[in-house]
Amino acid sequence: MSIPSRFHKSRAQAASEFLMIYGWAILVVLIVIGAFTAWGILNPGNMLPERCTFEPGIACVDYQIKGGDEETSRVSLMLQNNLGSDLFDVKVSIICPDNTIRTSSTDIFHMAETKTIIFESTNNNSCSYTKGVKTKTEIIFYYRAGNVDGFGHSKVGTMIAKVE
Repeated sequence: MSIPSRFHKSRAQAASEFLMIYGWAILVVLIVIGAFTAWGILNPGNMLPERCTFEPGIACVDYQIKGGDEETSRVSLMLQNNLGSDLFDVKVSIICPDNTIRTSSTDIFHMAETKTIIFESTNNNSCSYTKGVKTKTEIIFYYRAGNVDGFGHSKVGTMIAKVE
């Protein structure tokens, strides 16, 4: 017993109409998502919370990035030594958005002491940040524990902050 060809045509038409309707709906959704992304509404960088974190032992108490042109950019970090001993030969480095490395150093960082470390741009040592943009900066904390002749250690941190 054969099925009338009219039945096959109506099933095929229903399937093609189904695909066309949902195809247009998916296309509209993709266009809207693309437009929101182009306008910056769906920028995942803007949705991330601001934070400054380190491996255990070093606390990032406060942080700030001031931007502008290359001559006025400034990164400020307030770090606390929670390692349980004095630290010697301390060097703090940041990796700028243009992959340049800026370093600041101090001789002694006492136990439970809080220090403010500032990285300022100069003409020959630039680290430019754009105002209003949320940026991620890697921080490397190098130190010698116990005494001046001790082995070197390092802690790595991350700062995500909006440039003021």
